Amino acid sequence: MTVAKMKIGESAIVKGFTQENSFVQRLRTMGITENVVIQLKRKAPFSDPLIISCRGSELAIRIQDAKNIVIEV
Repeated sequence: MTVAKMKIGESAIVKGFTQENSFVQRLRTMGITENVVIQLKRKAPFSDPLIISCRGSELAIRIQDAKNIVIEV
């Protein structure tokens, strides 16, 4: 499952990424790494962007980037 399929208020553990690219490196520097708990806070109209909470911070990510974050609920 990916972050793009999460429901609002749902928490999950990050298990990895579907591909390695510069955005994934940026996510890692912002604290979204393997085995960290994230929570989907909000979805904008048409589900883009998503607001996720991680380690006390809220981040806005595009739906296409959320499809690259593999999670376990």
